[in-house]
Amino acid sequence: AEATRYYEQGLVLHGEMGDQTQIATLLNNLGEAALASGSWDEARAWFQQSAAAAERAASRYVAAYAVSGLGQVALAVGEPTEARQHHLTSLAIREAIGDRAGVAASLRSIGALMTAEGGLEEASTLLGAAAARRDALNLKLRPAEEREQKALCASLAATLGDAGFGECWSHGRELDFADAVSLARGWLRAPDAEYVLQP
Repeated sequence: AEATRYYEQGLVLHGEMGDQTQIATLLNNLGEAALASGSWDEARAWFQQSAAAAERAASRYVAAYAVSGLGQVALAVGEPTEARQHHLTSLAIREAIGDRAGVAASLRSIGALMTAEGGLEEASTLLGAAAARRDALNLKLRPAEEREQKALCASLAATLGDAGFGECWSHGRELDFADAVSLARGWLRAPDAEYVLQP
């Protein structure tokens, strides 16, 4: 609640200044706060406003985060087709602008979507690849993201078995990052296709 008030106050200030990039960022932050609290409709509205403000500001960086947020909302409310499209768009933007941290974030979100859709081995591989990229960039997950990650990995390990999950995770960590991105992109475009994960 305190963070939300801070973001809303910032919106007023930057709205008076006409700073569309900061407005887009703050709207995205409000979307993330609503997403974390399970307020799906509110989160979707904030992310939509953020994407619109980012377009006005010509900020593809912020736009990618807003569109990714829309993908997370779509997954939460049971709209997998829409979630795939949003994540595909966000991933493409992040690749185009060279946002390496953003691409890693996309892989983690896509891994969550894969898990929900039953692509458990692919999801485990992507999560491992995303973790390796974060390590290479010296990035840490935020506390809420860390909790979400642990729950997701625990769920995958419970279904695949510790050995099965560990094998896929390790493969992802060793996978060339471009190949991990290709796997994610291909799955988003054709989730029912068969993917052979080479050891």
